[in-house]
Amino acid sequence: MRFALCLLLVSIGLAQEPREVPLRVTAVQPGGWVGVDRGEQEGLAPGGRVRFDQGGGIFLWGTIDRTQSRTAIVVLDDQQANLTPGTRGVAFVVEGQEPAEPSEKNGSAEAAPGKGDGPAGDGWTEEMPLLARVGAVKPEERPSRWYGRTTIAYDGRLTDADRADGLARNGYELIYENPWGHGGRLHLDGEINVRDTVVPDADGESARELRIDRLSYSRGGTREEPRGFSAGRFLQRVPELGLLDGAEGFQRLPNGDRVGVGLGFLPENDVRLSSGRDLQVSGWYEWNRDASERLSATAAFQQTWHNGTLDRRLFLAKMHYLPTQGWRANAGAWVDFYDENDPGGAGTELTRAYATATRAWESGNGLTLGYTRWRYPEILRDEFPPPAQDQLVIGGDDQISLDGWRWVSDRQRLRGRVSAWSGNGESGGYGELDIEVDELWHDQGQGIVTLFAGSGLYEERRGLRLTYARALDGGRWSLAYELATYSVDGFDATGDEVIQHRLSVDHSVYDLWGWTVSAYASVDYEESESALAVGFHMTRGF
Repeated sequence: MRFALCLLLVSIGLAQEPREVPLRVTAVQPGGWVGVDRGEQEGLAPGGRVRFDQGGGIFLWGTIDRTQSRTAIVVLDDQQANLTPGTRGVAFVVEGQEPAEPSEKNGSAEAAPGKGDGPAGDGWTEEMPLLARVGAVKPEERPSRWYGRTTIAYDGRLTDADRADGLARNGYELIYENPWGHGGRLHLDGEINVRDTVVPDADGESARELRIDRLSYSRGGTREEPRGFSAGRFLQRVPELGLLDGAEGFQRLPNGDRVGVGLGFLPENDVRLSSGRDLQVSGWYEWNRDASERLSATAAFQQTWHNGTLDRRLFLAKMHYLPTQGWRANAGAWVDFYDENDPGGAGTELTRAYATATRAWESGNGLTLGYTRWRYPEILRDEFPPPAQDQLVIGGDDQISLDGWRWVSDRQRLRGRVSAWSGNGESGGYGELDIEVDELWHDQGQGIVTLFAGSGLYEERRGLRLTYARALDGGRWSLAYELATYSVDGFDATGDEVIQHRLSVDHSVYDLWGWTVSAYASVDYEESESALAVGFHMTRGF
């Protein structure tokens, strides 16, 4: 009933059509935190929505949490989902929306009329530039104010085996700027989760959890106040280091570089974000070639203790090169150090790595080369969630990929992706080819025919997907049908080969009485089982 009501509200919404900003995932942190290669320069703002394309007709949505000049941090709606660096996405920017708040990373806002000795002040002459001697508004000079966003979401799945799963979420984020006249920021972000599971011939499960993602105060780190700190529960300045219950100090150097240290506990990756078992100390250094931050590199070290026992010693390095034209590149590496007390003995191991290089030409054609590596480090802390189904199908320890797109006419584009993986003595690959036709049946319509095939550790799949999407005034809807064959190896022989039909529909509205709304429904049909999945996500800034 809730889902039907949401679809009704979505179907009647009319709003301003947003601008789509293509982007790529550059970094992933367990708990649903994702780094992307677009930021304030492209119009991204906190609270904006981002859609990631996982392939296979599967999309993940997220909300922009924090922006910097050339990059941003996105929180996934499904915080247990797994994305990989290089994944394509689209940020939806509503023209005329309130611009992003100047981040502490980038310093104060642009010069504001009426401050200092500008055109309206003393000492300005007509021979001088219009904004000569206009002073910037310092953080402590800005008025105190509240702003934030609220989120309402539901995801449910029902099978014909009388199993039902549901997750409802209600989240709130509040930010109080300059609360005591020193230019700092109070940040509260939390949500209530309600989970219900019904299974046949057994007792189901029901849980209600309050989770606090952030409760912190931060100050400084800007051009006006180079020295700064954060305290409470917050995402560290190097997001790959994770959430921290503690404190972090940082310094902006005169040349634009930054350095910082942190001390505190790492919350666990459970529904409550439990804390107190994993103490960490970390240090990092960020180098920027110039003020544009188009070329930047960061090195960090983290030492943890699990219940008082020496645990992980991690060194990580990352870089990005984001020019206005030409190739854009992102790369990162995680190196774990072991001693003689670890199961494998003393040594080092490259446990995670990624590298992507993307080029888009003026013709609209493009190419992306990618490499990822993921291995589970030998640590006491339960750091990583179980792998997702799509990772079992097409994933491995090491994977290389090639993704390209080319316009063959004014309305038709070919897009293809091939990848190969290897690990644990096994290997496989995945391939996908899209034929996209714009202005199909409507000037805002698009049709896509997709052929795909993949070989994973336990499963092989191949199939066909047909998709039709259409942009509306302030929204978008799509309808897709997929026919796939799955060959399963290593499990019960009765399920060796499965033919699956999937029909899905989703609808998004970018401004429905101030809300951004997305809703979906899908039906999976197999010979032995069928399932219905429905859900919606609503967010609104205030």
